[in-house]
Amino acid sequence: FERGGIRCKCPTINRQCTGSEQHIENHCLMAKRRRAGGRCGCAFTTLIGWLMLALGIGLVAVHFFVMGIPHAGKEEVSELIRLGRGRIRLDRHEQRGRAREDHDDLYEVSDSAPPVLQDAPPVAPTPLPQLRASSRVSAPKAQQSSAEEGYLAALRAWEASDENNAKFPGPRPGDTEERSAVADVLPGKGPGHEHGLLGRNSDGTERTPPTPLPSRSMTNEERRDANRGFCFNSRVSDSISLDRAQADYRSAACRNKAKSYPKDLPTATVVIVFHNENFSILVRSIHSVLNHSPSHLLREVIVVDDASAPDPERFYERHWKRLQDELRDHLMMLPKVTLVRLVERRGLMVARMEGIWRATSDVTVFLDSHIEATPGYLEAMLARIKETGGKSVVVPSIDSIGSEDFSYRAGGGLGVLGFSWTLGQMPTWADNGPDGSRPARSPVMAGGLFAAGRKM
Repeated sequence: FERGGIRCKCPTINRQCTGSEQHIENHCLMAKRRRAGGRCGCAFTTLIGWLMLALGIGLVAVHFFVMGIPHAGKEEVSELIRLGRGRIRLDRHEQRGRAREDHDDLYEVSDSAPPVLQDAPPVAPTPLPQLRASSRVSAPKAQQSSAEEGYLAALRAWEASDENNAKFPGPRPGDTEERSAVADVLPGKGPGHEHGLLGRNSDGTERTPPTPLPSRSMTNEERRDANRGFCFNSRVSDSISLDRAQADYRSAACRNKAKSYPKDLPTATVVIVFHNENFSILVRSIHSVLNHSPSHLLREVIVVDDASAPDPERFYERHWKRLQDELRDHLMMLPKVTLVRLVERRGLMVARMEGIWRATSDVTVFLDSHIEATPGYLEAMLARIKETGGKSVVVPSIDSIGSEDFSYRAGGGLGVLGFSWTLGQMPTWADNGPDGSRPARSPVMAGGLFAAGRKM
């Protein structure tokens, strides 16, 4: 028997199996395991499917019988906020068994405390102090300093309380920390330059100008060498300005929605962890954060070097040297930047904790060291975290940047994600409403870029 270029000796395929070519090919493989001319195996496959379904239903029934349907634990719920062409995905914990109500087509989160053991006395949570952006902008300098001191004192008291289950163990011997001493906003502030003109000399030229590419095309060997250790063309990155602008890719509906965000959004600390990163990629990431984060909302940028070291196979010494004095000198001329050097490699999770332990804001935003932020990325995340009382983990949808030409490709990255039948990661459909700006749930969140309130 032949169908669609697939030959099979199974005589029953033509009348019993009318599926796709892949379906037919699968049955051909099954037939080969039996004698030629044997049964197709449709009945056997169907029987296995029904048995698996019955097993799944039985497991669910056992779960509800043992745990109880009105279980008081936490369930993970994910949402996605449409941000123009990009999106913001968030993963949050909510109390089950409490009243749920819709408000402006958004799913509300209960503000109740987590359940406690029946024999344990309830403990009132210590309220986290809120430093409002308005106090940083409108208060006189003397009052602002007093507000800062009071906020930091309350923050440190909360960190020392029993409610904080991840206390700072202190720096290890050899770790260093240095904060830039320049003004919070440099001259030249404007759209696309929320913290002024960055990385400039006194005459306005760039401190680190781009390195022009040769007029001829790179050879295959040169291209391999430029990609070694990075998976992108580092020479092309070095030829692009560290302070290049990004357009506003939000839709009209998302830009209109941004006008209704609260005026007293919480402040944010951006934490960027890197290990053996390309200099130009890293600095361009930091520039983009400063350029597109409103100055009254961004409290600081903490850059954590997780023990970068030269590697003859994957990270040339010339790249490592740029991450030393050149990087330090450049970052110390940028506003609100703290550079933390770890003498021993911690790994991504502990290195991020090194940033959290030093953060002094209401919300912490984690970003990879090879990204470029675009206008409006921060306000939408902070607005959603404020709306849910700090119980949301907000993840932006990730557009892509070309690895060879570094062109920005809106809508070409990660959106709402779900699980495949093999528990792999796969894109899934999300209902963002008629105008594309409504939150939508997502069962999987990317781990590289997200924001969370300190209470989380």
